[in-house]
Amino acid sequence: MSDDDPGVNLKKLIELGFSHSECADVVIAMPDLRSRIARAKGGDREAAKGLVGVALGYLLNDEFGPMPLELRRYLARAFSEVALGKSADVAFNLKKPGRPPTSHSTKLRLGHLVYQKMASGETLQNASMELEDQIKEALCMRDENGLHINKEFYGFTLPPDYKTIEGIYCEVRSEIVCMYSKVKKMSNCP
Repeated sequence: MSDDDPGVNLKKLIELGFSHSECADVVIAMPDLRSRIARAKGGDREAAKGLVGVALGYLLNDEFGPMPLELRRYLARAFSEVALGKSADVAFNLKKPGRPPTSHSTKLRLGHLVYQKMASGETLQNASMELEDQIKEALCMRDENGLHINKEFYGFTLPPDYKTIEGIYCEVRSEIVCMYSKVKKMSNCP
């Protein structure tokens, strides 16, 4: 894996026994780093937190291979700013305002769930309606004291209607298909 190809060593994960779904989750969690870094710098706190998590994964686990150059540069810039006195929250883009209403990673997660339902034979409309119901159910769950358990679910504080979910799926469909084709291709390796 080169510095120009920031990605996950899927072959190694498959050798370690990761399922297709788990490999897809890893690929979804780490899309194009340049894009994630740009979103973090633009105020997407979820992308910024995700970068910190991805960096931690690289630091703690050699299974992913060497840390990509883009991520090393992002960390070096942030550490330099902290060394010069800037707060870590600001340096790592964790406190910038302007988080998009639905982050790209949330869209990919929703798209992944719709794709899985459709792979099981559901239509886009039925898959989206089922996901709408799941989100509603999760947001309505209460503990024994009657307090809401989930104040947010998949980035939503209010459940989206199925048409919104369909639109999100259509927006990220090509990325989801590409991710699954990468996982499938890697799993067929000798």
